Amino acid sequence: MKAIVAAFSVAFVFGIGGCVKVRPVPAEPKITEHHIPRTRDEVFDTAVAVGQRTNLDVPVLEKQSGFLRFEYTAVRPDQLDRYCEYPYVDKKTGKPFEAFTQWNLRATGEGASVTGLVQLVLVLSSEGPGATNVTVRERCEVHGDWGPKGFTHVRLNECNSTGTLEQEFMSNVASRLGTH
Repeated sequence: MKAIVAAFSVAFVFGIGGCVKVRPVPAEPKITEHHIPRTRDEVFDTAVAVGQRTNLDVPVLEKQSGFLRFEYTAVRPDQLDRYCEYPYVDKKTGKPFEAFTQWNLRATGEGASVTGLVQLVLVLSSEGPGATNVTVRERCEVHGDWGPKGFTHVRLNECNSTGTLEQEFMSNVASRLGTH
């Protein structure tokens, strides 16, 4: 329900006066698979080390099940531009309506802001004595506020990932394991 309210609210704001018509982009999970020729324990420990080195929070860490969740919280608009796709596109061109940094400029003029959350979820499964399959899901969540002249606390539950964080993270894991 919140996502529907957010979509209508943003569409209304962007479509005032018939100037620009936008449509929301449905969020679809970005899931990738990675085969790493190392034991599950080695991959798990390396993933934790890479997460710590890159200042990712680790709210879920279950070594026995091979489940890890890393996240950046309070992600700035410039970071959102790097890791997430803008969730609204121009109906005519199909291109993003704007960038998160532009949205934030508009919001700060109203006394509000745009922030987000980017998560990486890893599920590790053993593929034999010396190999691990890593399933990675990247998720982006954006929180945009407008001040008293507009809508307040519009929450866009999810938007699509650019795949950048996942690619950088797994590249660092492979490099540390010497499999790159």
